[in-house]
Amino acid sequence: MKSKIDKNYLLWLTGTVVIAIFSNAIWEFLVKPALLSVQNGILNLTTLGIRSFKDAIYAEIAKGHHDRASDELLFLFVALMIGVVAFINSTHFERLGRIRKKHKELAKSLDRLQQTSGTDEPLHTIESIKTTLVSTERNQVILRRLALLFAGLALFFAISTITMAAKIKYISSAVTYYDQLIKIATPYITDSQRKLIDSQFSQIKKEEDFDRIVTHLNSIAISNSQTVPAFKVW
Repeated sequence: MKSKIDKNYLLWLTGTVVIAIFSNAIWEFLVKPALLSVQNGILNLTTLGIRSFKDAIYAEIAKGHHDRASDELLFLFVALMIGVVAFINSTHFERLGRIRKKHKELAKSLDRLQQTSGTDEPLHTIESIKTTLVSTERNQVILRRLALLFAGLALFFAISTITMAAKIKYISSAVTYYDQLIKIATPYITDSQRKLIDSQFSQIKKEEDFDRIVTHLNSIAISNSQTVPAFKVW
């Protein structure tokens, strides 16, 4: 019995790790690249067009670059959670399939016994099968609800991951864009002007603040025949 439990635990652990690795691979090679092309649309959807939510993201931009290692660790953790939840849900569906199969077999057995002659043994068996049928029906309901619950959790973690990724990616891209512009414009502005612009950047509270700063830096670079990177302000 203990050996069987250990074997099941080992299979569960191995399956969880494999699914987590698979989920992370899907994220890195499929979801993440696709995310870049629809980033602004995701941000619009997740902020629901509420101005304060959008302003909060620009306030994060003012803080500069975040710790990328912690961001990657967060994504890995969420991917692991998706893998765990998906694996647990798959086991529920597998158990549900077995219970349904058993339920059908019991129902067929009950039909056969009810057609036999009424001896004590068949009657006793019929009652036993009826009790088991009620139990399997109850188990099916419980497993269906658990499967729906864990499917909802997996969906929640997936949406949370995509939302966080879109937000962090935009913040990182915006800060990098500003860093490039300020470096391009530095030869054509004074040290005090550079410090003033940096100060204004650190005080960004909304989209207009960011747009005003990068537009100003763009104009300095272009007026001095410098090449500026492309960036779409959200």
